[in-house]
Amino acid sequence: MSRDPIIEVKDLYYAYTDSRNFVLKKISMDIYEGEIVSILGPNGSGKTTLLKILARVLNNYSGIIRLRGKDLRKYSLREYSKIISYVPQIETLTIPYTVYEYVLIGRSPYVNLFRVTSRDIRRSLEAIHLVGIEDLINRRVNELSGGETQLVRIARALAQEPKIVLMDEPTSHLDLGNKVKILKLMKILSKSNYTIIFTTHDPNEALSVSDKVYIINKGSIVSSGEPDKVITREMIEKIYSVKTIIFKNFDKTLIYPEI
Repeated sequence: MSRDPIIEVKDLYYAYTDSRNFVLKKISMDIYEGEIVSILGPNGSGKTTLLKILARVLNNYSGIIRLRGKDLRKYSLREYSKIISYVPQIETLTIPYTVYEYVLIGRSPYVNLFRVTSRDIRRSLEAIHLVGIEDLINRRVNELSGGETQLVRIARALAQEPKIVLMDEPTSHLDLGNKVKILKLMKILSKSNYTIIFTTHDPNEALSVSDKVYIINKGSIVSSGEPDKVITREMIEKIYSVKTIIFKNFDKTLIYPEI
């Protein structure tokens, strides 16, 4: 991994209006190439807002964000899209694309005058293969299940050939099989030197795949570091207001709520 962070965030503040009611306050992060980084916190803590800022969906923030040492705002959309791809939690589709057509849209940073090259086709098919959705290639995206649709979104993001993939609650509303498939895919991508940043409200997901976790609550980072060191019973009880039991088995840690 590089000694310099691939993404550097310093003293980030964000409010949805011009008021001083900040949704995010004094956020600072250093993210390095090849890391899987989780942003963990309860609903309404500011996780999605933070990811949308990194995805340039929201721009009217104060503070500093550097991507590869350069101010995030100074990248053209095409330059930015060749480095970072974004998998939103929810996306409304009005055109009934096939899976292949939808994944091919991920090549837009490289396509000139709507001309699709053999490289665009190859990269799209490679992304479909990597995610393991070859059997869906001719299906219509609007006819897929939630888990299938999420895998297709990830394939489209990978077709961009990004260095960094942002995923907003990538396993929310999915069954156990599809959750495991996506978490395993994150590990595979990390081994191929992708940097993965994802939001989650589930501490067990953060524990299972993350190299680093940032715990966010009420718009502020309250702890950060290696998952086993920062995801403690005391911290979980503090931010989720629930009693928990922690099980440790060799190098694995699991958290269960007391019911």
